[in-house]
Amino acid sequence: MKKVFTILATAAALISFNACDRNEIDGIDNSKTTFVFTSEKPTLQDENGTKTGWNGTSVQWLKGDNIRMAFKVDDVWQSSGKTYDDGGTDSSIRIYASKALDADAQIANFIVPTDFQGSYTGNKFEFFGLYPTKAVSNTAANNAPILTVSIPAEQTPKAGTFDSTADLMVGSAEVLTGMPTEAIPMMWNRVVALADITLKGLAITEGENPKTVTFTAQEGADLVGSHSLDLIEGTVSDPKGVNNVITINASALEIVDGNLEVWLGMLPATVTSLSVVVETDKATYTRDITGINLAFKQNKRNLLGIDMSKATREEIAVAPKSYPYTETFEKESEDFTIDNKELGGLTYVWKWNSYKYMKASAHDGSAHAAESWLISPYVDMTGAVNPGLTFEHTSKFFTNIQTETAILVREGEGEWKTLTIDAYPTNVDWNFVKATASLKDYVGKTIQIAFKYTSTSSAAGTWEVKNVSIDELPGSEPTIEVEDVTIPAAGVENATITPTVTNMDECEVEIFGDAELSQECDWVYDVSVDPTTAAMTYSAQANTETTPRTAYVVFHLTGLADETLDHTLKITQEGAVPAGLVNVDSQSYTFSELGYDNAQEVSTVTGNNCSILFDKGTNSNAPKYYNSGAAIRVYGGGTVSVKAAEGYKVSTIELTFGSGDGTNDITASTGTYANGKWTGDATEVVFTVGGTSGNRRIAGIKIN
Repeated sequence: MKKVFTILATAAALISFNACDRNEIDGIDNSKTTFVFTSEKPTLQDENGTKTGWNGTSVQWLKGDNIRMAFKVDDVWQSSGKTYDDGGTDSSIRIYASKALDADAQIANFIVPTDFQGSYTGNKFEFFGLYPTKAVSNTAANNAPILTVSIPAEQTPKAGTFDSTADLMVGSAEVLTGMPTEAIPMMWNRVVALADITLKGLAITEGENPKTVTFTAQEGADLVGSHSLDLIEGTVSDPKGVNNVITINASALEIVDGNLEVWLGMLPATVTSLSVVVETDKATYTRDITGINLAFKQNKRNLLGIDMSKATREEIAVAPKSYPYTETFEKESEDFTIDNKELGGLTYVWKWNSYKYMKASAHDGSAHAAESWLISPYVDMTGAVNPGLTFEHTSKFFTNIQTETAILVREGEGEWKTLTIDAYPTNVDWNFVKATASLKDYVGKTIQIAFKYTSTSSAAGTWEVKNVSIDELPGSEPTIEVEDVTIPAAGVENATITPTVTNMDECEVEIFGDAELSQECDWVYDVSVDPTTAAMTYSAQANTETTPRTAYVVFHLTGLADETLDHTLKITQEGAVPAGLVNVDSQSYTFSELGYDNAQEVSTVTGNNCSILFDKGTNSNAPKYYNSGAAIRVYGGGTVSVKAAEGYKVSTIELTFGSGDGTNDITASTGTYANGKWTGDATEVVFTVGGTSGNRRIAGIKIN
């Protein structure tokens, strides 16, 4: 029968455990063996707790901890994919990983699934453990009992405790005869020395936040890095590379009254010289200490105070970023900093997330009153024209995100001012929305942007931010759309032209006559323009000459960010109808009576003293007669012209329309046109169907 083992993680050599009850596991028959290591009933800490045990009697395991385990059967190490019924001698050690401690556990049970199989009634079993799991890989090629382990040179401690990855403990169990049928006690020995160091008297300025602390011992000191570990003896040797420098990520720590407490894990060593460099977001503080003899002892809380009031302070001269600037947060930013105004007992509020955004939350199972700012680097806005801030954000759990968050900007070291953004998340899902704010007031200046998060003990939302950009806002150049104008020979009084403009701050106009724009126009007069809308009002005298005349209006636009744009409008005034012309004969035509076939293309209808001309104009479809509607269809952009014969003129024209007629506007080249009726005096009138699609169905025409 295949067994499941419970291994009891218990009494230690240097960190000892008292005797404990054994937990038997009955009635389980698995195809592969699971060992469970269980310690004496310690107090389990939450994930932010500390694994100390300074009284030498217990280890306080943390919820979520796990271990690695290896074992021997009859002095033969368990190796990958091999059973030992045949007495195999493979020296390659197999390292197994346990499951994490359950948050609800009352005892430190480490459940370790293995690929071990077989029945061993009289065989000798020896079990060995290692903590933390990151110290060694379970697939590394290690020759028992020597493992390659690593103590990190870069460590990230929490407030009041050390980085768990910088710990190193070795566990061992008593030799057991036969397959274990009950919990297995394991004793633990901490290999490293833990240092609780307080840096005192740092002369920091207001708002200055720690980033890193670097400790450099004398050359040759062996503190961290890769080493060989004897799993049986619990000793470390054979350092690989230079190991005398430890760098602490202190961004989650606080400097309180000039004091900064940091923890670190290292091998036991005697330090005879020490360089301490504290880097903040504004300066570095350096203190070199020689002539010392500091013995950092194994399995001790090595308390040390270092006077940093004599440290050399050097300002960090950080050049501002060039405009435009973008931070996507695809990876953890080296430019943005975090200013924790109030953490409310938390270790952080803002934190980079591997899903590629910055996340702010003051909720860790319960809400905390907190305030934390995510601050951009300085950005030099030289070269900006119409700059803006854009970013994407999403949120949940806010009572009111518009009051519990804020986007701020400041010039240099000046006062922070609130920016107005145009979009907020729904606060009910995790869909990102894009928000924009104008930075026009900061052209040519050097600025910072801040994302301010606040919460209370009763409400703490979650805010996620990514793709932050300081760049030109789209469509910042001024634009104008206006059609050329034709006015009758009789002139106009107070006619109005209203262009469509965007991004315009003000407008002026100039008027010129002649095609070469060479001289001022003398027949378009009393011109005025609204500088904020570009609407132009003008009057024109009558043209008594038969030759049309032309004027050009130049709109001078100034944009929102002082860009300029010039646009020329052409005004054509018709020439007077020559004297002595007579009206064409009164005549009318119904196109269904002219014998056209269905879908026949129509171009010319010959009348009395005039012609009616159909043209596709700017459309790709030529005018055609259709039985449906009994009309000639003229498509958007097409034209219908009435042209008088030499010596004749036209005074009235009336268009009639067939069933199913469209709604496209119709404009006339001269005279007055409304609701199908035209009046005036002209030798030729051109009707244009507006738009680019649709059509008008012209069923008939009357001319006089």
